[in-house]
Amino acid sequence: MSSFVILPRMQVSGSLYGALLGSLLVYPIADFLGRRRELTSAALLYVLDTLTTALTPDLGVLLARQLLYGLGIGLAMHGAPLYIAETCPSQIRGTLISLKELSIVLGILRPVALLIGVGMWSLPPSPRWLLLRAVQGKGSLLQYKKEATLALSKLRGQSPNDEASERQIEDTLISVKSANVEKES
Repeated sequence: MSSFVILPRMQVSGSLYGALLGSLLVYPIADFLGRRRELTSAALLYVLDTLTTALTPDLGVLLARQLLYGLGIGLAMHGAPLYIAETCPSQIRGTLISLKELSIVLGILRPVALLIGVGMWSLPPSPRWLLLRAVQGKGSLLQYKKEATLALSKLRGQSPNDEASERQIEDTLISVKSANVEKES
């Protein structure tokens, strides 16, 4: 088999191994990072891969680049559906998950990673993640509830302290507490 056939296979497998490694590494620390930081990190890894493309002197560096790119894929594949599920109304959740898949395919065209990174940087943390932090004792329940309500209001385009957002945060808090108790059992 010629080196022209082996090289693309090794390059693709490098990103697949990176995606596997990224998924395995992010699973235990995802709740610590939060969905927004997870997706911003993925975009950063995509951009780093893009910036170093022209500087690839040999096969070893090429494979290392692909591994980093794959780590970004692993982070994005884990964080994006969680962020969408935790922030979007159920009526549009399926559509947004489909658009997420489209974004991942478009992300292969690396400049799109900049748009994803800037977009995630401008969004608030997931309200559910904020409540999870409170339930885990990472800070004041009152403060995290306030931040979660503000985040949900911003995501929904509502005014701060919107009554519907406050009700949904209370419902989500009950759900998070219940899931956390089951997890500890």
